[in-house]
Amino acid sequence: MGHGLAAFLSSKQTWPAGDSTLALSTLSLAMDDSRFTQSIASTLFLTQKPSGPDGCNKDLWNEIYAKVLAVASDMGWEPPSK
Repeated sequence: MGHGLAAFLSSKQTWPAGDSTLALSTLSLAMDDSRFTQSIASTLFLTQKPSGPDGCNKDLWNEIYAKVLAVASDMGWEPPSK
């Protein structure tokens, strides 16, 4: 379920009127739920750039990506090579 949340809520296509605030706030809250933390983090770690999706709320994205990097560090994940 976390993978789906990460893909859906980080997609600009799901942001009402192009405003990512509600979607990213929801995503950040979902990351705080231990049932979803690792799967959300892995999806974002592998699919998103550290700067986040174009047009996103940068403050919220930075908060989310800090959580992603904390999980990545705990799990020993290496950044994907592009």
